[in-house]
Amino acid sequence: MRLLGWIAGLSVVVGAMLAGACSCDPEPSGPRGTAQRCSYGRGDAGSSEPRVVEIGELQDDVFVPWIDGGEATMVRGFQGSDMILPVVRVPAMASDPDEVCALVDLSVVTSEGPTGSNLAWILRREGDFLQSGSIEMPLFVGGTVTVSGEVREATFVGTLAERSLTLR
Repeated sequence: MRLLGWIAGLSVVVGAMLAGACSCDPEPSGPRGTAQRCSYGRGDAGSSEPRVVEIGELQDDVFVPWIDGGEATMVRGFQGSDMILPVVRVPAMASDPDEVCALVDLSVVTSEGPTGSNLAWILRREGDFLQSGSIEMPLFVGGTVTVSGEVREATFVGTLAERSLTLR
């Protein structure tokens, strides 16, 4: 019985050591990586000017817009669920900071019904745009989907025109 206690204790110590030895980077890599959350209050919106919103995905670290009637890539997540990884961007103005917190309200309608994401994400300056990282949106069905949404920040608001996409 005492030996069993030693084995259990040793297992805990070895597990803790292995967990501490992880050389992985716990921080997302920004616009080219996973989107980062931020804190956005609905009262943060001031006098918002309209801006065009684009949605797409990153392919080899390059933004590729999703066009109506086009395709979107489905990927398998590390926990086994399928998902799409949309990236949103809006034109950056000279007066914009290099990083803003924006409310990104995305709706995805599948054959099973609507799903979506209504969360605040960091948009970072990427060339002439303020761009999110990849937003992980689990989907439990493939086929054709309809995507629409809105991006809102203290100085701008943009509506994403509805578009139909085939998941591949």
